[in-house]
Amino acid sequence: SGTAFREDRIVVNNDMQNNPLYGPWIEKARKMGFHSSIALPLRTKNKKIGTFNIYGNVKNYFTEEIIKLLEEIVQD
Repeated sequence: SGTAFREDRIVVNNDMQNNPLYGPWIEKARKMGFHSSIALPLRTKNKKIGTFNIYGNVKNYFTEEIIKLLEEIVQD
């Protein structure tokens, strides 16, 4: 979420439990059964206002097709 907001870009993590960048949250993700996540920046009038985050219980869930669909959703 922080990277998506700061850098104003979509951040996909399709293997949360084996991604060293996810370090502080790996154990919590394991307990919750999460394997994939995506954070999409939200904007209004060209101003960043937050992120839209989705977590999945399947590794490699966020395909290019799904990412494109979610990007269209947050742009609306």
